[in-house]
Amino acid sequence: MSAPLRENLSLTSMSACQSPVEHRSERGHPNMGLSMGSKASIDRERAGNDPGGTMLWSFKDITLDARALKIGQSNMKVDYLPILNKLPRRVYIQATLAIASGVLLPQNALARQACPVTPPAQTSLQGIHARYVAARWPEQVIDTAAVKQNDETLKNLRLFSDQATRLSDQALTGDKTAASCLKSALAAWAAQGALLGPATSDQGRFERLWALAGLSVISFKLEHSGTPLPNDTRTWLHRVALIVKDEQRFARKTDATNMTLWAALGTGTVAAITKDTPLWNWSLSRVNNFLSNIQPSGIAPTELARRERATNYHFFAAQPLMAFDRIARCYNRPFNASRRQSMDRFLALLRDLRAGKTSLTQQAKVKQLPYQHQGWFDLLDKQTLPPNSRDVEIDRLGGSVIAFRKATNC
Repeated sequence: MSAPLRENLSLTSMSACQSPVEHRSERGHPNMGLSMGSKASIDRERAGNDPGGTMLWSFKDITLDARALKIGQSNMKVDYLPILNKLPRRVYIQATLAIASGVLLPQNALARQACPVTPPAQTSLQGIHARYVAARWPEQVIDTAAVKQNDETLKNLRLFSDQATRLSDQALTGDKTAASCLKSALAAWAAQGALLGPATSDQGRFERLWALAGLSVISFKLEHSGTPLPNDTRTWLHRVALIVKDEQRFARKTDATNMTLWAALGTGTVAAITKDTPLWNWSLSRVNNFLSNIQPSGIAPTELARRERATNYHFFAAQPLMAFDRIARCYNRPFNASRRQSMDRFLALLRDLRAGKTSLTQQAKVKQLPYQHQGWFDLLDKQTLPPNSRDVEIDRLGGSVIAFRKATNC
């Protein structure tokens, strides 16, 4: 019997990667978990050929030992009810949705069962509220009630995103079942017109462009795995991209923020998939808008305006920028010399911030909040990754960052 294998997972992500993983709830801001602010974690220990093993669940201060997991030759049967009945109602509902979508299944369960149940499509983005208290702006005080309500409104989008990122990561390993399941899930959402409905607030528009960024990268990864998208799915992604492009009219022309870059990543990746040159050129113009404002010091003025969160937002802006750069290379449209120089200055600043060699406290005129999640930066910044590098999952980059690197090694 092989040595025990210990895995740590989080309900903020559906993936169970083979390499060590740093799990983040990347909804734009750290610590926005599926349980709406209360960490719901699973610590699973699996020994030898027993794929069920022992499962230790921890919801807030509730810890339950679930040993009733049984796996047959062709299906999985789990006695969840005794556990779920002890949970707070809010967590009970979310855990039930998670189970229905396959979140809590061991990694090899996909090969033992049919595709995970695809949640109904998120068509409308109405009723999405700003996550900050307007009366306290620009202090950026989080409105916890609004965040809670948004998560409830967007629960299908959250579940689908988590499901799709997991499947796309597995597809890149050569898992044909995962690739087929992902292809079907995307087709189902395309057929239902997901993300094509109205958004009546800035936050709703942000959610659409973030969703497009993740789904476009997921689709890019699926095609890289050797599974082409159906034409109807391509058409759907293109329609969402055109809406995101159109909604950028609500942004001021002087705004060159991380939102500019997230919009560009989604529309640009769809342009690469669909070979839409005008859409690509528009996406590139958004990136140019951001890079043209980079100061000689590498500082992005719009992100410096985030006051005590300036450091956090510089790194947050780097995610779509570095991802777009890799997509551009795959599309055979690498940055020109001027854009490369601006990006090099920006990344040099981030390396110094990462290493603790500098700070933005003086420039932002306020002490900076700590930034704890820079592992992804190393994964995207380094030319060659050392063996056993710690992986990081970011929903808006389609899941595993190492998998994204693999898909964009064009």
